Amino acid sequence: MAKKKITALNEDFDLSLFMLIAKRNFIWVVVFISLSFLISFLYLRYTQPTYESGTVIKLSNENKANSILDINKNYLVENENKMAGDIELMRSKILTQRALEKLPIDISYYTRGTVLDYEMYRSSPFNVDYIIKDSTIFGKPFNLQFLQNNKYEFSYEFMGKKTKQEYTIGEWIDLPFARFKITILDYIVVSERINEIKKGAFYFVLNNRNRLASDYASSLVIAPLNSSAKTVSIKLRDYNSDKAADIVNAIANEFITFDVERNSAVAEKVLDFINHTLLNVESLLSNSEDSLEYFKRHSKIMDPNLSINQVYVRMMALQQQLYDLDLQIST
Repeated sequence: MAKKKITALNEDFDLSLFMLIAKRNFIWVVVFISLSFLISFLYLRYTQPTYESGTVIKLSNENKANSILDINKNYLVENENKMAGDIELMRSKILTQRALEKLPIDISYYTRGTVLDYEMYRSSPFNVDYIIKDSTIFGKPFNLQFLQNNKYEFSYEFMGKKTKQEYTIGEWIDLPFARFKITILDYIVVSERINEIKKGAFYFVLNNRNRLASDYASSLVIAPLNSSAKTVSIKLRDYNSDKAADIVNAIANEFITFDVERNSAVAEKVLDFINHTLLNVESLLSNSEDSLEYFKRHSKIMDPNLSINQVYVRMMALQQQLYDLDLQIST
C-alpha cells in the first residue's frame, strides 16, 4: 500500500483558522493599511509633480564637401562619428545656453500655495523690469503682496537684513542691489488675490542664465533613437510642463540652426577652395603658354599652320613664274 507523503504545510485551506488568525491580528492589519494610505497621501500631497517632455530630431548625414571634392572615405564610419559628435553637441552647455536665450527664463514668477509653490511660466499676472547692480541677488526670492489703491508690498532679504516696504505699481524703485518696476498684466487675477480672505503672496526669482544652462545641460537625456534613420530623442524633466516642452523644442531648433550655419560654412569653404584652385590652374595655364611660346621662338620652331600657308604661297609664286617663262618661250 502506497504511503502518502506528509508535508510540513497543510495542503487544504482552513477558513476558520484564517479567520482566527486575522481576528487576533486585526489591529495590526488595520494599522498597516492605514499607515500605507497615510504615506501615499502625504507623498502625493507634499511632493511636487514632475513632468517629462521629449522630442525627436533627425540628423543630416550628407557630406556634400566630400561628394563635391570626390574624397573617398568610409561613409559608414564617418556618419557614426558625426552622429556621436552631434549628440555631444546637443548635450553641451554652449548649445543649451544659445537655446535658453530664446526663452523668457531670466526671471521666474511664483505663487505661494497652501502646501506647494507653483511657477507661473508664461502665465504671470504681473511683469518685472529690472536693472541689476549686484549679481549676488541671483536665485533669491523677492516677495510681492498686491494691495488696494494701486499699491504693493515688497519684501526681501539682503545681506542678512529683512526689509518690507510699500511702493506704487508702475514706478521704478531704486534699491542698493537693483532697480525694479512692477506692472500688472492681468488685473482680474490680481484683484481676486487681493480680495481673498487668506491672501497668498507672489514672489519672483532672478535667474543666472549661465547657471541655468549648466543645470539644464546636465539634466538633458539625449540618446540615439534609430541609428539607421539618424534619429535622436531629446528628453527633459521639470516641475513645469510648459517650460520643459519649450526648452526641449528650443534645443532642437537651435541645433537645426547651428547645423545650417555649419553646413553653410562648409559650403563657403568648398567654394573658396574651388575658386582658389581655378585661379591656380588659370595661372599655371598662362605660364605654360608663355613658356611654350618662348621655347618656340628661341628654337625657331615654325607654326605648322603658318608653314603650310607659306609653302602654298611659294608654290603659287613658282607656278606663276613657270607660266610666265612658258609664255615668253612661246612668243
